[in-house]
Amino acid sequence: MTQPERQRNAIYVSSPAIIPADIERFYRIFDTEAESDAYDPFPDYIRAVEDATWALNLDPKSIYERHVADKNAAFISDPVVIMDDRTAKDESLLLLSMAPDYANLPPDTDWDGEYSLQEMRVAPRSLTPILQNLEISNMEFNEFADCVGEDGVFRGFR
Repeated sequence: MTQPERQRNAIYVSSPAIIPADIERFYRIFDTEAESDAYDPFPDYIRAVEDATWALNLDPKSIYERHVADKNAAFISDPVVIMDDRTAKDESLLLLSMAPDYANLPPDTDWDGEYSLQEMRVAPRSLTPILQNLEISNMEFNEFADCVGEDGVFRGFR
């Protein structure tokens, strides 16, 4: 019995400052982290969506919405990773996901079941474990977002 093909996690490039050599360098980081993890995702677990030049200079919300609307069977619909102008400067990646907005709940209020588009910056070496945990519902987006550093980038739990 053959197993169904696994979906990948999508990366979009929104900044013209990101060149193909940058993308390849990130791939090596993602694949090295994946090989060292017990979850052992398949090769190419995180890859740029081909022919997505439409994402250049587009805002993150619009990229996310188009990704979801395109329903590309090769990619998981949520979350989405974006290489933007800040990525070109400090190598952090923008991660977007529909998630509960716990941060804006008044004290002593239960979550109402609504989701909103959340975002956080992630260091390249931390991306694979985050995506793995989100994929298997081991952790929620906000558990990572609550642990970003002073510069707004998640680099792991400390």
